[in-house]
Amino acid sequence: MIFKSVFVTSMCWLAIFIALTQGVTAQSLRADDPCINAEAYGARETSSCLWFGVGFCLPLVGPVTSYIIKPDPPASALVGKGSAYVDIYVDCYKSGAVSSQSKWAWIGTCSCIVSIPVALVLSCVTGIGNLSMGPG
Repeated sequence: MIFKSVFVTSMCWLAIFIALTQGVTAQSLRADDPCINAEAYGARETSSCLWFGVGFCLPLVGPVTSYIIKPDPPASALVGKGSAYVDIYVDCYKSGAVSSQSKWAWIGTCSCIVSIPVALVLSCVTGIGNLSMGPG
């Protein structure tokens, strides 16, 4: 029963954070700057739900892992480009992806840390956490 309370509370936190960050992540892209485009594409292609879950289920390991794992851009974005463009694009793509991954992993970690005490308090207030074995 406590797991259900923690899950519901964490999903509420996720919905709030998604609603708050939607306006922040929108960027105006310039066609002539590969770094801005690559960072935005890397951030957009990162699975926020996956990294939220990693941060929530592995509270301190998740954020550290999010900085270590650096996804590569899709090859289709690099076909026919020069080597200087590819180098800049790959570095900026990884930077944008890692930034988004770490943000969502930290949000998941914070949600876990906040959700457990909230769920325990709610279970005690509603009587779910009552440990008495019988009437009396």
